[in-house]
Amino acid sequence: MTLNQRRLTLKGADREIILSGEVSPFSSGYKFLFSVQQGEFFYGLGDLNRNTIERKGVTARMWIQNVTRYIPIPFLMSSRGYGLFLNTTFRHTWDVASSDLAKVQILIPEGPVDLFLFAGKDFKSLLARYTAVTGRRCLRNGLLVSGLSVGPRPTILR
Repeated sequence: MTLNQRRLTLKGADREIILSGEVSPFSSGYKFLFSVQQGEFFYGLGDLNRNTIERKGVTARMWIQNVTRYIPIPFLMSSRGYGLFLNTTFRHTWDVASSDLAKVQILIPEGPVDLFLFAGKDFKSLLARYTAVTGRRCLRNGLLVSGLSVGPRPTILR
């Protein structure tokens, strides 16, 4: 990845550019703009709705709102071999080729932010790179452990 003043470029293993964009000040935060290629598809952003898993044409407001947005995850994967992860606790918006078919826009009106860019040959490798940063579920005695339990100790059947 290179950052030239306000321009971002991410190259794949073959040194071909797979993502280009720019960052600029926005309110008291930042605005990221990335170019979208024809035929590009997007997946991620968590459990925003139950209508579709493909995110092209979606505007996602990232904060938990019971019933409408259960598990927002600020991670987006592209069919072109890149992923974007925004590490922030502040409210923000992802516009995935919704208002402009040629752009993915991420608007963070306030607060600090870390943007992680991932390159990978497929979605599996992008997820592996993402979970290397954010953490993975662990296996204990051959059992998959994920999340918290509240209440009496559960009985686990093998």
